[in-house]
Amino acid sequence: MANANKKIISQGKAAQDEKKPSRSPVTVEVVDGVFVFHGGKGGHNITERKNKALEPYGKCIYNYGLLLELIPGD
Repeated sequence: MANANKKIISQGKAAQDEKKPSRSPVTVEVVDGVFVFHGGKGGHNITERKNKALEPYGKCIYNYGLLLELIPGD
């Protein structure tokens, strides 16, 4: 019975987290054809916030979850 209660509580917490507004909203400006982002400090959904800022321009950012590393040549 205790496990069922924990599951309900965790689902309720997840629903509350989705409703919270961003503490640091992301804004975007176009400088010489380049999108420059401002704000958006911290947080795990930065790509979602950047996409929200890019909606008026009809653009979006894709997050494939890849970590790229530059390796110096010989």
